[in-house]
Amino acid sequence: MDTNTTSNIGDLSRRFFVLYCASLTAMIIGRSYEILLGIWNFGVDFFSVSYLWFGLIQDLQFSFFLALLFLGIGWFLSLWFQVDRKNLFLAHGIAIAALLEFMLISYFGATQIPMGAEFWAYSLTEMTNTVIAAEQLTIFVGVGLVVVYLLVFITAKQILSAESLLSLSFKTMVGSFSMAGILLIATWIFSSTDTVSAIQEEKYSNKLSYFIGRGFAAADWGIFSTQAEISDEYPLLKVANYENNVLGPFFEDFEEPPNIVFLLVESLGGEFIGPSGRWTGFAPYLDSLSQQALYWENGLSLSGRTFGFIPSLLGSLPFGENGFMALGPDYPRHQSLISILAQRDYYTAFYSGYDTYFDGLDFFLDYQGIDYVLNKRKLEKMLPNKSGENYWGIDDKTMLNFAATLSDTLGKDPRLEIYHTLQSHSPFTVPNAEKYEKQFDEQLEAINISEEKKRSFEQYRNEFTTLLFADQALRDFMTIYKKKPRFENTIFVITGDHWLIPVPQTSAISRYHVPIIIYSPKLKNPVRFKSVNTHADIAPSLVALLDQNTGLDMPSLVHWLGGTLDTTKTFQSLKSVPLMRNKNRISDYLDENHYLFGDDLFELTEGLGLNSINDTTIKSQVRQKLQRFKSINTYVVENDKLYKGRIVKVANKYAFLSKYDTLYARLDSLELSIDEQFQRARQEAFGGQYETARAIAKRILLETPNYYDVQILIGRTHAWEGSYQKAANNFKEVLKKDSTYYDTYNAYFDNEYWQGDYNRALEIINNGLKYHPETKEFLERKIKALSSLHKYRQAELVYKKLKELAPDDTSLPELKKYLDK
Repeated sequence: MDTNTTSNIGDLSRRFFVLYCASLTAMIIGRSYEILLGIWNFGVDFFSVSYLWFGLIQDLQFSFFLALLFLGIGWFLSLWFQVDRKNLFLAHGIAIAALLEFMLISYFGATQIPMGAEFWAYSLTEMTNTVIAAEQLTIFVGVGLVVVYLLVFITAKQILSAESLLSLSFKTMVGSFSMAGILLIATWIFSSTDTVSAIQEEKYSNKLSYFIGRGFAAADWGIFSTQAEISDEYPLLKVANYENNVLGPFFEDFEEPPNIVFLLVESLGGEFIGPSGRWTGFAPYLDSLSQQALYWENGLSLSGRTFGFIPSLLGSLPFGENGFMALGPDYPRHQSLISILAQRDYYTAFYSGYDTYFDGLDFFLDYQGIDYVLNKRKLEKMLPNKSGENYWGIDDKTMLNFAATLSDTLGKDPRLEIYHTLQSHSPFTVPNAEKYEKQFDEQLEAINISEEKKRSFEQYRNEFTTLLFADQALRDFMTIYKKKPRFENTIFVITGDHWLIPVPQTSAISRYHVPIIIYSPKLKNPVRFKSVNTHADIAPSLVALLDQNTGLDMPSLVHWLGGTLDTTKTFQSLKSVPLMRNKNRISDYLDENHYLFGDDLFELTEGLGLNSINDTTIKSQVRQKLQRFKSINTYVVENDKLYKGRIVKVANKYAFLSKYDTLYARLDSLELSIDEQFQRARQEAFGGQYETARAIAKRILLETPNYYDVQILIGRTHAWEGSYQKAANNFKEVLKKDSTYYDTYNAYFDNEYWQGDYNRALEIINNGLKYHPETKEFLERKIKALSSLHKYRQAELVYKKLKELAPDDTSLPELKKYLDK
């Protein structure tokens, strides 16, 4: 070997060695943060010898990859820069890698799932909200990001500078090269994870390495499988078999169609209620209700996060690419329990304290033709003193109590009502926290468990306190509902969306494990079932019950992903369904008593226990079923081949999208939130750019169709242009959805008053005063209308009332002029 070759090899080995050391230092800093965050969030059980060992292997492997990457970057930089400047760039690069690792660890701390392919499915706002709500993104983390960047940058710069101190001698070259080789060989020798489960592998992973590997791996993307040939034009469509009415025998006769009420409990995992759950005791009301109901203790959600919950539960629908709701506005034609019952004269309503824009729920509900939606935005206007108490929205007790009262003023019977809680979700806060923390202590003492188990509950005090709060909110709601005349003819369906995520899961299937409870005064007897069932089985079972037991004529064709509920009292698993772990990832499959979790195959045992098995034949068969579903999922969504019945849908509603694509592209580049887009629309409107303002507003309504201020703005722009009928149509649509909405009356009055229809203007403002009798703006407008109709005496009475309510109102002198006419 000549001197030049030896020198070049020596240079490369030294550069690789120092880059490896710098990269490994950055990853060790990240691993240290992950350990501290894990212990803080999940207790000392988060840390173990196996975690440290396999985590170190992951960091060694990824550091080797980073060293090779930066070696190539360094070679390219050396063509342009001197050594010191090159090292400066490389140190910044390593610091950026550490920063990304730090942020991905924060996301993992919030969700217990490392970020992978779902990165492409969530918006930046959704991901940020998730992390902020979990209290992972605070001012301390912000400072931490700066500290980590500076620490890694300074350390990496010092290590890289040490390269120049290494001798060019053959001995040093051999030593450096040998060290790099030993590290490489050791990394791969000890890299086997055969003894690690798939869920442990996610926990132990280097989060940046996982993101790069899974985030760009098409195999993890649910929509990208087209291997199976689709022979049927509508592969999920089938003739309904309502004679398989599994729920019918459990109910007394119905004299008229029953009301159906869904109580959807955030993060209510299957092991948090019932006699056999590992974490029972903090939902005592639901525990007692399950003993009076039909109770399936081995229920499964089809998705590991909330995004897939509603479509599976209410429509037994497939997933699409990022969850079915994310397909809007280009949904394939489909039905759901909402649309089916709405077409059969049911009044339909959805009640929640959170922002229903999240995950596209608002638009999904709008597509179904739902009659009424109560959400955070409306509640904050109706109950302004309650806003800001919870990151996600209005607390469960306030929402449920308000909704129970409001529902009596809306619609008619029969009705479908869906109530969705939010309390048992990060950041796990409750109003009057001290009171409920005391109740947590009392409940902990009341349940009969060991001291060691009590310490486990203590570790998750906040999580179980919020579950206790949500349970009490449901108890209070049911107390109110039982006093209603329609209670006796109501069916209640209670379930959760997924596991209470920060609490340690029992197994790889725990994330999907939920209870399914059907309660009604019409039940003959309570029954407990141990058979495995899914959310996708609930809508088909209810539709069959209504068809057979009430005389309602249900659809002859259905596209259910699931079947009917299995009412076997002993444990068995007959379902064959896909499970979507998170957005962009359909990697799990339940095939009767076999469960595929990523690349791991398990046998399902009683109580949803899992025994790992190594049977390549069975694994291959289950994989084929998963791949076939992915192909069907892609086909029906992309080709509108889910349902061939007629769906009432206004295609022109979306025609404007292509007309303003340049405007929308510019807005998207700014990454504005919904509220920020609304403010932009207001600016355009006040600047006289009415068409642009309406274009922005109309797209907002595609995501949040019940954002009434946006629709009112559209109406006002029409009124400002003199298109009074178009304006009136917008205001009427808002009042149809919510007759109590305050600002609609102001805008609608102005529209009629400006065109000289004073009688109509007076009628509108009087309707508004029925809901808001002491509203200053309404009284001011009433004075103007009465004066314009020459009803001066009545106007003066209203003026006196206004003066009593607001004696210092600066508008009083101006209003006085209307009385002097």
